[in-house]
Amino acid sequence: MRTIKSLVGASILALTPALASAGGVAVDAYYVAVADLEVDGNAYDSGDGFGGRAQMQFSDLGFITAEYQANDYSSLEGTSIDGELTAIRAGLGFDLGANNPFYVRGEYVDFKFESSPTILNADRDDSGYGIHVGAAGALSEALGVYAEIGYIDIGDFGDGMEYMVGALLTVSGGSGIFVDYRYSSLTGDRDIDQKLGDIRTGVRIAF
Repeated sequence: MRTIKSLVGASILALTPALASAGGVAVDAYYVAVADLEVDGNAYDSGDGFGGRAQMQFSDLGFITAEYQANDYSSLEGTSIDGELTAIRAGLGFDLGANNPFYVRGEYVDFKFESSPTILNADRDDSGYGIHVGAAGALSEALGVYAEIGYIDIGDFGDGMEYMVGALLTVSGGSGIFVDYRYSSLTGDRDIDQKLGDIRTGVRIAF
């Protein structure tokens, strides 16, 4: 598992200088204002977190993505358990034409959950993949919107559908502020349902 993560990280670092020199790089830093977690309809908590992501164009139609996010949950409802969910993603995508708003993306996904105090069988670290179809467009010169639907499979964490909608207010040269909502509905080991809903807001710097 660590070997895969190291290879993903090393590949991104190795590609970054060439991609940056070619242009088409956007880096986001954000706060997770709402991080909803529901487990099998019982344990529910709304936490918060932080994260960062990047998208780097390597050709007219191709791009790579990377994302890190960490959510904190305090006293899951009905329990005295605190938890942290860390997610790492790295993907490869392609726009479906120069003037086409749609794109497809595949990604490596790793989820790690740690409980405090440690609960037997609650902590886990597993990886898998995601496949997404999305669209991005502009409502005006300053306001852009985007939406995405996909399927993710993260081993024992579960598999299921994932959705995202968001908006970007451009301030200068592609840089600006954004807000988006991502919802994941997963069915994991022993048919345990896990639903995650994150509202994220932050800044984007474009190069």
